[in-house]
Amino acid sequence: VKAVEMASLTSTGDVGVSSSGGGSVQGDKGDSVAVGALIVVNTANASALATVEQSADVTATGGRVTVQADNIASLDAQLDAAISSAGDSVGVLIAFNTLGYEAENILFQTVDALIGTDIGDKSFSDAEAWIIDSDVAGQAGVTVTATNSAELTARIGTDVSSDPSAFQGAEAMAAQGVLASNMLAGAANAFIDDTDATPSGESVTSAAGMVRVAASDEVVLESQTLIDTGASRTNDLGLGLLNNLAQELLDTYQYTTESGSPALVFGD
Repeated sequence: VKAVEMASLTSTGDVGVSSSGGGSVQGDKGDSVAVGALIVVNTANASALATVEQSADVTATGGRVTVQADNIASLDAQLDAAISSAGDSVGVLIAFNTLGYEAENILFQTVDALIGTDIGDKSFSDAEAWIIDSDVAGQAGVTVTATNSAELTARIGTDVSSDPSAFQGAEAMAAQGVLASNMLAGAANAFIDDTDATPSGESVTSAAGMVRVAASDEVVLESQTLIDTGASRTNDLGLGLLNNLAQELLDTYQYTTESGSPALVFGD
């Protein structure tokens, strides 16, 4: 008797915002502003259950009786943001990822992430295997195992930058905030039990092997957040613009009417 849970949830969020322009002097001809915000909520629940219940005669003559539950569910969430401007740049990212919890509203999740109130109700992503009120005989052995290998992986990468350039008075501002909450609730449960109110003749036996009951909770939660914020400004009285124009002219116009009679080659 075998149950394998292989549920998976993959989420990818990507936001890109850019702004260019403004005036040659700060405050002249408008401003450059880039603002980006994203809220992502991912919730998954998955369980594996394998049981033998109220069975009068489960026999493996010359073999083994196995009751096995494996949970290898996974939640993989990726969130990226790139926000840039020639003035003010602002980014806000909020991400809630849960595996093994009931769905909650964003307000509760925000409060829980900020002050740790543990509002969320657990709905374990688990593996369970059992034999209850049954007569089981395995010649080579009886095995009851539950293995929970559920995994939650969450990654956030964000880059907010401001790089204005003007004759004078250029101002740069870059700001961002990230609120991330990742929660994983897992469990593994394996047992043999007799729940009858009165004594019964039920037994779990192995003539040549052994009776083995094992539970293993091997859940993994991996979270990574990378934040890059930068602001720089250039006030060069227009030298940068002149240099760029001069370089463009040099690259574009190799000869003029004052160049005489040069010898041309293919490609000139």
